[in-house]
Amino acid sequence: MRPPQPDTNEKLEQFYSSFRQSMHGPADNTNLYIFLLIATSVILALIAITNWQKRSPGKNSGKPRGKSKPQHGKLLKEIGKQVGVPAKQLKAIEPMTQRLGASSPLVALLCPSLLKQLADDAHDEQSRMALSGVARKMVEADGD
Repeated sequence: MRPPQPDTNEKLEQFYSSFRQSMHGPADNTNLYIFLLIATSVILALIAITNWQKRSPGKNSGKPRGKSKPQHGKLLKEIGKQVGVPAKQLKAIEPMTQRLGASSPLVALLCPSLLKQLADDAHDEQSRMALSGVARKMVEADGD
């Protein structure tokens, strides 16, 4: 192996001295600050865009996105299952409950006095049958 030549020794010394100066000297953080500034502005822009989209109306509705439309039919069906009354019977008494000022047949299920008032006001056979079916199912469910 040949001994290193003086030119190579000088280059190595220059490299080591440059390396020592860069390690022990003051750091230049401008690139880091620029990167952090850009990253922060991108994050803030994304937050602003998502908030703006949440407030803007959906494509087909006039309501903001994320808000679901109340589904009274689903609720009626689910509570009918729990109580043991078919949704068909609950829908049959819906017009009568609205005539008395109740918002839904569910109110009649929760309020026995309203159910009694509905039974008193039922004039046609179909209404009486629907009410008697609802009352029968409620009594059967209460007895279990």
